[in-house]
Amino acid sequence: MVDNRDSSVPMVTPKQAAMLCDRNFGIGADGVIFVMPAVNGAGYTMRMFNSDGSEPELPEMCGNGARCFVRFIDELENLQGTNSSKMHTGTGLIIPEIQNDGQVRVDMGEPILSGPEIPTKLPATRNKAVVQAELEVEGSTWHVTCVSMGNPHCVTFGSKEFKVLQVDDLELTEIGPKFEHHEMFPARTNTEFVEVLSRSHLKMRVWERGAGATLACGTGACAVVVAAVLEGRAERKCIVDVPGGSLEIEWREDDNHVYMTAHVYMTAPAEAVIAQQGESACPPGRGDYAFHHKAEKIHCREAARNDSNCRPVWLEVLELIASPNLIVPLAVIKMVATALSRGWIKIKPISSNLIVVLAVIPMLVMAVSRGWVKIEPINVTEILKYYNGGGRHE
Repeated sequence: MVDNRDSSVPMVTPKQAAMLCDRNFGIGADGVIFVMPAVNGAGYTMRMFNSDGSEPELPEMCGNGARCFVRFIDELENLQGTNSSKMHTGTGLIIPEIQNDGQVRVDMGEPILSGPEIPTKLPATRNKAVVQAELEVEGSTWHVTCVSMGNPHCVTFGSKEFKVLQVDDLELTEIGPKFEHHEMFPARTNTEFVEVLSRSHLKMRVWERGAGATLACGTGACAVVVAAVLEGRAERKCIVDVPGGSLEIEWREDDNHVYMTAHVYMTAPAEAVIAQQGESACPPGRGDYAFHHKAEKIHCREAARNDSNCRPVWLEVLELIASPNLIVPLAVIKMVATALSRGWIKIKPISSNLIVVLAVIPMLVMAVSRGWVKIEPINVTEILKYYNGGGRHE
């Protein structure tokens, strides 16, 4: 979450967002969400970048993002008790509400079931809706129901080969992209694989468009309940288990709206990767990136290249090895060694110590220039005493 209330322009670029979301070298996230100034009567505006740096091409919603959004506002504004905030999103105005028990409830609006509006090229199977349609994916026939909750979802409870899914057994990284980029989904799609535990309890794993396998997807959980009701598999109010926890989803009959309720926990330690204004840009052990609370300063690889204190040693060593200043001497040494071994050239014997010195000099020069090592002034008289006084026996 980025406190972007002072500007209508995101303070983090798409490239920086992707770097921050990297789970190996960044903070690690499924996306970056901006709390931006109010428009169209809302208190705040929500905008997001996916973990790959892309921004949704079409106006969209992020259900779990909306829950985190209102909780973040609660923290920023120091609000107490039950409260709600009007949010402007790509799909319109929504009003998430923090309840007395600390849970956040979001009115996700009405599901869109018309194929062209989702969008999908799959033909309608029930009125205008795509329910239990057949989708060929890599030689397998899957039964899918398509729903939009402000973004496209393809929900499947199984295929001809696997009547009942065991979602924990799925190789999501293999099958997920094939659904996402399938020709039947012109804007790509999110895909939910669902296991029915009971008529009020579902379990799902999700492959999100632009983010891949994630621990949770709020709009995906809503789409799953809608699809389960349409296929006659579940009641209108269900608990949906996702790898990151559980969500309570209700598709009300009276207003046709889908409501999502769940806790948002904000207690995970953040000081290791998040720095307040005025603090050190690079937390210990995380040299590549540092994120400043007000997003006024983002230190990514580009900025860190000019700060030797903000760079991991392995990156410096890698650059040293790849440096043209070192590659050329190494190439020459290899050529000379090859020529010597094949007898093409002959040179007079030289001391092995001299060979070591010649090999070390370029690396030593580089190390000194980068400040890795320091050379202190030496006393020439002491050196002469060492050589003339028997310190050296050759």
